Amino acid sequence: MNDVVLMTPDIASTQAGVKMAMQIDLAPQSSDFRALTRHLCQALLKIASVDPHDFACVLLPGDDATILEATLQTVIPNHDAVCLWRSMVWQALKSWRN
Repeated sequence: MNDVVLMTPDIASTQAGVKMAMQIDLAPQSSDFRALTRHLCQALLKIASVDPHDFACVLLPGDDATILEATLQTVIPNHDAVCLWRSMVWQALKSWRN
């Protein structure tokens, strides 16, 4: 299995440059925050190779369970079916975290 990189910064493993960047508080109301969000969404749509006029990118805060619940409750119509699967890496991470 490939090494898994955890993207959660903590005091022991965070580099000085990242710690400095974390000192900046971007509020959702600020133009810098909106510009960054817009840039991230455009980049994700480009990676997905989809037309931004046909698709939207919505960034959701929270952990995986919160995001999954929000998606299932708001995006998926009640009459549609949903198939969920776990990747080997995700399963390994869940096992490691518990």
